[in-house]
Amino acid sequence: MKLGTVVRMDGPNPDSAARRGVGLALGLGPIHYEVCGAVDGPVVVVLGGISASRHVTRNEVDATPGWWEAAVGPGRAIDTTKYCVVGIDYLTCLRNVGNQSNPPRAVTTFDQAHAVEIVLDAIEVGQVRAIVGASYGGMVALAFAARAPERVEHIIVISAAHQSDPMATALRAIQRRIVRLSASAGVPHDGLALARALAMTTYRTRSEFSTRFHNEPNPTGPHITFPAEEYVIARGEHYADRTAPDDFCALTLSLDLHAVTPEAIRVPATLIGVVEDQLVSIESIRQLHRRLGGQSNLVELASVFGHDAFLKDEERIGPVIAAALEGKADLSVFGQNETPTSNHARAALGRYLDDAGEDGNIRSRFPESV
Repeated sequence: MKLGTVVRMDGPNPDSAARRGVGLALGLGPIHYEVCGAVDGPVVVVLGGISASRHVTRNEVDATPGWWEAAVGPGRAIDTTKYCVVGIDYLTCLRNVGNQSNPPRAVTTFDQAHAVEIVLDAIEVGQVRAIVGASYGGMVALAFAARAPERVEHIIVISAAHQSDPMATALRAIQRRIVRLSASAGVPHDGLALARALAMTTYRTRSEFSTRFHNEPNPTGPHITFPAEEYVIARGEHYADRTAPDDFCALTLSLDLHAVTPEAIRVPATLIGVVEDQLVSIESIRQLHRRLGGQSNLVELASVFGHDAFLKDEERIGPVIAAALEGKADLSVFGQNETPTSNHARAALGRYLDDAGEDGNIRSRFPESV
């Protein structure tokens, strides 16, 4: 793969398979990205939720674990021995060009799609094999397919739809108000931690929490806490330690502003929905599937991990992604309008269906708490 002049190389070996850089685009500001895997292989753009980054998986430039190690790497669903993987850091602020007196405008999923285009231009890639997008990344994948259909062969959209659910928008609006209120009180970190803790209750499911946590109170000094409370607070604190409050507000607002016209999207699509997802209802994904203007396949999975299934239930989602990248999931594996209860899907997923329930839905093996 050739690299353009807007790329800054890091690491001792600029000819290695892993590269990091910054693309520059007028009005968008710096776009940080990372390229790894098979340099000469088909290019796959991988995009995650609002907490994801350009560092998708460990590589020669950055050996630390990436945000999607379970699905991306040698021999995994997105096999880095076969595919060249591109990730980006999401934009959170847009510069004004020509009129600095105006405040920066809100970032949209179309802006993120534009940023992906800029990166592809920088590394001289005209068309990618696929964009694999989960959660917010799925929204960006849809926006990219609407904006630049000639540059992507296939989109794989996980737990995302053509617009946000009103209840999810209400919850995120409350989270942003918590952040702004705490900032006005001089404790922005605390507010962000609480907002993220609240968000954690929507990423998982009631059944996971009831299996994972007992509800015995734990007296701690003058307060009484509960195991589930301690978990979400700890995750909120971890997130707040590495995220700016303004970035959180910008990206959650971008989630709520997201809107594409499904009929205008003609890029072949594989949609993966989780029945228990509290943030993106399976019915909204079914509606997207019915309305898409091009060929699409819908795969419905059951998972106790809900919206976080793409991160925690790789045994279910991984084979679907791998099949879609190989060009199988849209026709020969699952077939139009089929779910994983079909004979085709059972044959494709093989051992991953060992835990199928009597109703045929895929059930998750419950791992140890993480």
